[in-house]
Amino acid sequence: KFKMYRDAVSQSPYLFDGSHFWTYEDSTSIKFKMTYVRNQQLAGVMIWNLEQDLSDGSLLSAVASGLASTN
Repeated sequence: KFKMYRDAVSQSPYLFDGSHFWTYEDSTSIKFKMTYVRNQQLAGVMIWNLEQDLSDGSLLSAVASGLASTN
């Protein structure tokens, strides 16, 4: 049975069952990374595959809200 963990530095979630290791992104890790992009004044981000988003588009929404100015 897989157990979910979260990396303390990148906030990325991962699953591990003692033998198998799976990494992925979720809304929390995406928003964290978008804050980094904004704080570093980077020019933008890249999205690899929208087919992997959830049916409600929550991962793309995390990108948009994470990049939105907090001012």
